[in-house]
Amino acid sequence: MENDIFLPGVSPETISIFPKNHYCDYPISSTMHFHDFIEIMISEKGSFEVIVEGSAYNFKPNTAIICKPYEMHCTNIPSLTECDYFVIWIYAKNDAFYKHLLSHENGKNNQIELKEKDADKIIKFCRNASSGYFSKDTEFEMLSGYFHLLSCLNSDDFSESKHFPALFTDIIDYVDENYKSIKYMRDIAERFGISQHYLIRLFKENLHILPKDYIETKRMSSAKTDILFGMNITEACFKNGFCDYCYFIKRFKQRFGITPKQWQKLQEANKG
Repeated sequence: MENDIFLPGVSPETISIFPKNHYCDYPISSTMHFHDFIEIMISEKGSFEVIVEGSAYNFKPNTAIICKPYEMHCTNIPSLTECDYFVIWIYAKNDAFYKHLLSHENGKNNQIELKEKDADKIIKFCRNASSGYFSKDTEFEMLSGYFHLLSCLNSDDFSESKHFPALFTDIIDYVDENYKSIKYMRDIAERFGISQHYLIRLFKENLHILPKDYIETKRMSSAKTDILFGMNITEACFKNGFCDYCYFIKRFKQRFGITPKQWQKLQEANKG
C-alpha cells in the first residue's frame, strides 16, 4: 500500500500512515474498539474528544495519542468541527524497540504534549509518508523522520485526562476490575445505589457507549490477548466472562470478520 513504509536494516515492522479529515454538520462518533497493533494519532487542526478505556482526552494540535494493542478507544467529533490529523499503525514484532509506547497502564497517560516545532516536523513526516513521497532515494529522510517521531513520543509530558463525575469514576474502576465476573447490569446499579436507567445514562454521557458493550469489548480484548499468548480458545472464552462458547464465537466473528481459530492461525503464521 502507498501508505505503508518500511525500515530497511532497522526493524521488520510495517508502518501504515493515513491522513484523516472531518467536517460535518452533525457529530461523528466511532464505536469503542481496539486493534492488534499500536495506534498513534497526531493532531494537525481542530480538537475533539478521544476516549481510551475509561479516560477521555481533548485531542488538539501539538498533541499525540498512543493506544497500545488491545487498548479500547473511540473518537467523538462534535458537529461543525473541522479537524485534520494523522493515524499511524505500527505492527510491532519487537516489543523492546517500542517499549516506551507499550509501558503505560490501560487508559493512563495516553496523550503526550508536543512542542510546536516537533509537531510540525512530525506532521511533515506523516504527510510525506501518506502521499508516497518516500523512496529509495529519500530513505535517510524517512528514517530520520521516523526516529524523530519515536523520540518525541518517549516523553513524560502527559496531558491530563478529563475529570469524570466521582460516582462514574468509581463505577468505571469497579467495572475495570470485575468485568470478567459481572453477570448483570442490575448488579452494578444495585452496588452503587442507582437505577439501571441512570447507569446507562452515565455511560452514554461520559463514554458514549452502553455499559454492556463496554464490558463485552473489554472481555474480547482480554480474550484475544490470552489466545495470542497461547491459551486454548475455550479456556479464554470462559476465563473472560463469556458463559456461552457459541455466543463468543458468533460475537468474535461479527466484530473481526473471522473466527477465533482463524485469527489464532493468522497470528501463528505472522510469528513464523
